[in-house]
Amino acid sequence: MSGKNRKPSHNGKARGHYCHVCGEHKADEKFSGKGHAAHICKTCAALPINERNLMITLRKIDNMAFRHLSEQEVKKQITVTNNATVTCV
Repeated sequence: MSGKNRKPSHNGKARGHYCHVCGEHKADEKFSGKGHAAHICKTCAALPINERNLMITLRKIDNMAFRHLSEQEVKKQITVTNNATVTCV
């Protein structure tokens, strides 16, 4: 991830904005109008909706601290995400 290579600002926070799909901190210019508000970069906004939803779901599962999900819970989360209609572009 390029977020590791980013230099923090003087107060220790990463610069730019966070993309909810790829999980990277990117420059302000990498976000379009609607994607900027939804925290989705231009690169991820160009992906097919099913692929983008899958990446968001996997990121949510990875970010669940100290929680073990069964295979059934993971499949249910992916099914729910694929059935949701998310449009940001």
